[in-house]
Amino acid sequence: METFVETETLVWWTDRLTPPPLESGPPLFRPRSKVYSAKRATVEVPILKDLRRRLDAASPGELPGLLIAGVAGVLHRYTGNERIAVGSAVPGEPNAVVVLVDVAAESSFTALTQAAARSAREAYEHADAPHAEVVHRLGLAEVQNRHPLFAVAVRVAAAQGPLPADLRHDVTVELRDGGTLSLEYNARVYDEETVARFGRHVVNLLAGGLEQGERPLHDIDYLDRDELHRLLEEWSGGAVELTDDRPVHRLFEEQAARTPDWEAIRHEGGVYTYAELNRRANQLAHYLRAEGAGVGKHVGLCVSAGANLLLGLLGILKSGAAVVPLVPTFPAARNNMAIEDAELHWVVTDSGLRSLLPADRTRPVVLDELGRQLVQ
Repeated sequence: METFVETETLVWWTDRLTPPPLESGPPLFRPRSKVYSAKRATVEVPILKDLRRRLDAASPGELPGLLIAGVAGVLHRYTGNERIAVGSAVPGEPNAVVVLVDVAAESSFTALTQAAARSAREAYEHADAPHAEVVHRLGLAEVQNRHPLFAVAVRVAAAQGPLPADLRHDVTVELRDGGTLSLEYNARVYDEETVARFGRHVVNLLAGGLEQGERPLHDIDYLDRDELHRLLEEWSGGAVELTDDRPVHRLFEEQAARTPDWEAIRHEGGVYTYAELNRRANQLAHYLRAEGAGVGKHVGLCVSAGANLLLGLLGILKSGAAVVPLVPTFPAARNNMAIEDAELHWVVTDSGLRSLLPADRTRPVVLDELGRQLVQ
């Protein structure tokens, strides 16, 4: 009888998680290493008084669904993914399950919390499946540097048991007694400010969602006033009168003509002069034009910070195309959404990041593989 229940449970999980959900988490601060490594740190985010009262009025059994909905809603806003996988502690036992939440931007927060609660109940009912076997059946056994199914796990201290210590996920969001949200995170891939901001976004979305439950999810603000002020006032710099309408790559060319032998960039022991960087950017521009890029086209740029970032930016602009930045540490779904929206055919990248791009939709222009064409 036990074998039948286990097999039935495994079939349920395989069906539920096929195809496997895309990775959904806050933007990484550092790229992952090939082997899992963790350095745990914790940051606490206060919960707003009005939200605290609403949460206190909820039953302990309702709180996990609310917290999962808040986390899933923010991750959807971050990534654009409509299938968000969140890890969850299990009531009454030291175990964890995957809660898969279907999120639609036009659906209300009330509908999202109901969907999250329903998905959580179903997952708890099937919590006896061996995790390793589920991962194997999904073809994810080779993923060793993170949890293969979720980046963020949640726990309500008053209603759920502890999470296993060996989950290999990135962030634990724990609702604690006393009015705080505690976020334990892997400091190998995240910085404190990124995680604290994520926590504030969860709190803000929960507060707005519970107050305006029937509003569409995409209409509920999750940024706080300080962030809005920075985005709209400080970082915008206000109105600026432009006195020079020449594009940046033309200004760079003029600087290279004036000071060809001056250092333009120094990175990882390498030094590039203005003349050298300008020459390589010209060669990249010629290559892109030969491939069909140019005025009226969009070219993606997905490289790590360094000399290739400036080379790619200048080369694309010199080709006449517009630059569409793709951030290597962002979730794949967010970059894929940008690729689709901009209808990118070419993406300038390097060999270490090539695997992040959808091979069926883009033509990678791999800088280090172009080799002598951009050096000689």
